[in-house]
Amino acid sequence: MTGSVEQRLKTQGFDIPAAPDAVGCYVPVLRTGNLVLTSGQLPFIGTELMFRGKVGQDLQEDDAVQAAKLCGLNALAQIKACLGSLDRVIRIVRVEGYVQSADGFASQSRVINGASELMV
Repeated sequence: MTGSVEQRLKTQGFDIPAAPDAVGCYVPVLRTGNLVLTSGQLPFIGTELMFRGKVGQDLQEDDAVQAAKLCGLNALAQIKACLGSLDRVIRIVRVEGYVQSADGFASQSRVINGASELMV
């Protein structure tokens, strides 16, 4: 059964995917006490990387915002896998992101805001 957080996301058109497997030698999610940290997430759906390239060169800005949302969904999937339910999350403390962008691209904050808005 999905909890109220997942139901709210679903009403906005978002489904929490299965937590992606690590694609390198790292731990994708770690709980220490009441704190859960996720490693960096990529815009995967299943095993397919959905967005590639530099924003402002290979990707449009709106596509990069969608990629950031997908990364946010994958982070939530990791948290759900760790805790069993997103309803156990009290607060998102920090959203951090990295944007591979072309020279001259200056809207990295708008791109990462895609993930931030998802968390709200």
